[in-house]
Amino acid sequence: MLHNKFWQALFAIGPIAMLFLGMIAYFIFLFFLFGNMDDLHSNPNNVSASMILGNLGGS
Repeated sequence: MLHNKFWQALFAIGPIAMLFLGMIAYFIFLFFLFGNMDDLHSNPNNVSASMILGNLGGS
């Protein structure tokens, strides 16, 4: 076992902190991806992506 309090705290809190930072980075990525979706599909014959995705959360 590790007898140093610093290393015990680092190995205990480090994975939890990395999990939360990874989740934040993932949601920021999704925010920018969905924010630019209309620019990615700018064909006038297609239905707007915000029209399709906007109705997914509704019940």
